[in-house]
Amino acid sequence: MKNEGDRYALPPNTFSMEHKPDPDGPGIYFIFLKERNALGVFSPGPDRLLYIGKSESKIEARNHAEYEDSSPSTLRRSLGAILRSNSFPDHAVFPRKSKRSLSGKALKKAIQNYRFSDESEAFLSEWMIGHLTYDYDITAAGVEEIKAMERKYISQWNPVLNLTYCNHRLKVELQQSRERCRLEAGKKS
Repeated sequence: MKNEGDRYALPPNTFSMEHKPDPDGPGIYFIFLKERNALGVFSPGPDRLLYIGKSESKIEARNHAEYEDSSPSTLRRSLGAILRSNSFPDHAVFPRKSKRSLSGKALKKAIQNYRFSDESEAFLSEWMIGHLTYDYDITAAGVEEIKAMERKYISQWNPVLNLTYCNHRLKVELQQSRERCRLEAGKKS
């Protein structure tokens, strides 16, 4: 992202989801949709910007397409909530995996950070590789500065899959789709 006064310009070129950042480090990453209408009503505007996130360690560590499941990834949970009814091999949603029995707050957090079936998670990873690109901005800034940068970028660009620091037209609909996933995951706890 290039600083143009108080605004940041979107990059003319982006990287495939399989690209490894070079150099790597803490910073902000930007996820784009390759084909403008690939997510139906959730497709972004002409800039194709879907999501902005931060990494306090390394950008590569935040490659959502390589995650084993969706539980640690807001982006994957949002994409899955959108794609599962029309594209996934099955529509099942589960609480986050745990090696121990969960109850109380831990169970609530496992349901909030839901995941999909192994087959649907594999489908989602392949879908992301085939349909998404990204760019990144490595910075030497500290954690609080990185958080502030993320807030500024999200507030400015209002990406359709971000739910915090934004106010886009599909925020409520996305929250409702994710809530349906949490309700289903709760039935399996």
